[in-house]
Amino acid sequence: MGYYKVLLCFTFLIHSCHGDACVDVLPDCHEYTLAACEAPYRQWAYLNCAAYCGFCKKPCDDVIMDCEEYGTGACKAPYVSWATKNCAKTCGFCDLNKQKAQCVYSDWMTVSECSVTCGRGYKTEVRSFAKVKDKTPGSKVCKENLERYTACDLQPC
Repeated sequence: MGYYKVLLCFTFLIHSCHGDACVDVLPDCHEYTLAACEAPYRQWAYLNCAAYCGFCKKPCDDVIMDCEEYGTGACKAPYVSWATKNCAKTCGFCDLNKQKAQCVYSDWMTVSECSVTCGRGYKTEVRSFAKVKDKTPGSKVCKENLERYTACDLQPC
């Protein structure tokens, strides 16, 4: 039974991980939140949202050679996103899915015009996140929304 379980998991990874490129099959994985990456949805997540859930990451290493020269300040907000991509090993951001982790969120970015041409409407804003070690300065629990709707008031109709 164990062999088939491993084979099944390996098959899921092949569908979602193409060579060095880790991709999501679905374009809206972030809308399901990280809860979709855990039991009882893990099998579904392997098939559809492997990149978003972090299931097919390369071995953790520093991309640049001089991470130590930047010091520990480069591992903290507002540089966490950069550090996660470039100095993950030095900053201790490896295996964040296996240990207690938190998230650092980007600023909100408006992605739509106001929903009306006059009067009161709404606009859509989104943000991204990077997983970091628990208690990293500026980090929060990874359950915050990545999309929100804010009011916009235009000239009266």
